[in-house]
Amino acid sequence: MLDKLIELLKEKHGKKLDLNNDVYYLFLNGGLFTIYLDDEEKELKVQVEFLPVNNTFVYFSEESITTLLD
Repeated sequence: MLDKLIELLKEKHGKKLDLNNDVYYLFLNGGLFTIYLDDEEKELKVQVEFLPVNNTFVYFSEESITTLLD
């Protein structure tokens, strides 16, 4: 599973992954993967969250989160 996940991330990201400094989120039909390097344990972490297929909507905005919190 991890190899396929990394392959999909590389394809979507379009350049080399920097797992030492970046966190990656990959939304798939029915779920969300979060991939990051745990600094304390020095190991790659993959979190999986299953989402309802017919009721999940993912949107992105360039607006800063701080403007919504003010």
